[in-house]
Amino acid sequence: MDRQRFDRLLIPAFVSFLCFITFVSLSSIPTEVIAPGTYKIENMGDGLHLTIQGVNASFATVVGDTWRDFREQRWTFKKMPFTLGYQLQPSVYGSNNLLSFHKDALKKYAQPETWMFKEVKTTGKTYYQMVNERTTYCLTSAGRRREVTELKCDIYRRNQQWKLTKA
Repeated sequence: MDRQRFDRLLIPAFVSFLCFITFVSLSSIPTEVIAPGTYKIENMGDGLHLTIQGVNASFATVVGDTWRDFREQRWTFKKMPFTLGYQLQPSVYGSNNLLSFHKDALKKYAQPETWMFKEVKTTGKTYYQMVNERTTYCLTSAGRRREVTELKCDIYRRNQQWKLTKA
């Protein structure tokens, strides 16, 4: 009789625990909605803007640089269907998505990444962490004219906080 009573108490407790875990994990998913358009993307750690550097889309890299109002510093956000993410397309190359390609050993060409935006409020202002949907790492500025990287997300790292401004 004690075993049956134990089972009756255990199952609802286990289901409640699973619901709690699901709620907590879903609440940490970045779900910010960014309005369609073209933006300049400024890093709050060093004040640099995402900039395409290179002669063409095949050989370009994404670096941080001072804002100069170049086409290489304007990014179009394209909402992806069936996902929380966006692809960021540099205005200078039109439809090519260059931001953080990953190399697939089975394919000759790199695959474009999809980014989610997690709101970070600091000193009364709102910034975003740009979270790679595939790796769950955050876009991180590495300094002037250095290629941006991805590192484990940390809301206190200023070089992972980005300000989006309509360009």
